Amino acid sequence: MQEEIIKRFIDNGCYEDTVKYGEYIKNRDRANETKNLDGQWSYLTELVIITIKSLIPSNEIIGTVIDYKRFEEELKLWHSYRHGYNKALLNALTRKSSNIYWDETDNSSYCRIFPLVASNSNWETTKDQILKNLVCVTGNINTILECLVLSKLLQEILDGITDYECILEDIKEEIIHFSQKDFIDKYSTDFLFILDTYEGNYAIDFERKRISLINILNGLYLGNDFQTLKQSLEILNHNLSLGEDDLRKEDSELESTNHYFLAGLRGALDTNHFVGNYKDKSFITNLGSYLYKLRKSRISPESLIVEDYFMPDVFSFNEGDTFNHTLLNTCKVVKKENYRSFLISYIKTKAGTYRFFRSLGNK
Repeated sequence: MQEEIIKRFIDNGCYEDTVKYGEYIKNRDRANETKNLDGQWSYLTELVIITIKSLIPSNEIIGTVIDYKRFEEELKLWHSYRHGYNKALLNALTRKSSNIYWDETDNSSYCRIFPLVASNSNWETTKDQILKNLVCVTGNINTILECLVLSKLLQEILDGITDYECILEDIKEEIIHFSQKDFIDKYSTDFLFILDTYEGNYAIDFERKRISLINILNGLYLGNDFQTLKQSLEILNHNLSLGEDDLRKEDSELESTNHYFLAGLRGALDTNHFVGNYKDKSFITNLGSYLYKLRKSRISPESLIVEDYFMPDVFSFNEGDTFNHTLLNTCKVVKKENYRSFLISYIKTKAGTYRFFRSLGNK
């Protein structure tokens, strides 16, 4: 049952991301780009894949953790094949702006929490890994608190809890007893910028947002904060209390910038939810099975350890060339395109074909 929930979440999330990214490309009214990117997902799915590729069973605790050397190298590579724009992620790579770090919402956070929940059965391990991974990209208080409670919600679902009020109470207990002081003391060294760069009092603002979140869990939907949580609770409540016809109706009415998470949640709860075809669907489904194996400690950490990173410049190879790459494995250049201001190289790997691009003024 757990494996099916995990697979349905990642399958539904990726499909919805593909649909939304296709709509985004079409709205830009660039026919050639639309044709070349048909069926392509956005950076949201790309960050899910990167997070999964960076997971490794721990030799120190019972659970799965992120290898941050791998995660950092994956992000550097992602910079050249990304689809869509995420200010917080790009800022995390350059560390240029403390304002972006503290203020910007990172939508990929809502996707990255899922692999960590899916690959861990112990909540304390899950929570620790999620908070550590969140602050390596964003210090935004709303994002951190919302992703924490959404992770708890996912954990409850995977644990087989089907009573809405029970789930709500468990989430409420988690956030009521969550200490901003302990959080800052434990994770401040993982922040990209020191707290002194935050405009205001981080501890006080954190406490205010925490109280606002508790109010939402008590049914007081005031203000515009925590919209993804509000919609997630609607999905959860409707799924547990409405019939199938009502579920189909509600599904079309739930919209959010965090469509990946909401679609994934809908799929995880609704066994009859239909998912259409999209690029490399079997690869995505297999990632779901892989996460379940990590959760059940069926993957040897030795098989995932990278001793030395060999990452040649993918743009240095010509059409038809094959080469090895630590993160991409065996690669073949299937096509290269030169434009006045940038270069595109299509690299075929076992996982699929990547479109790498580079500005000719930024080699």
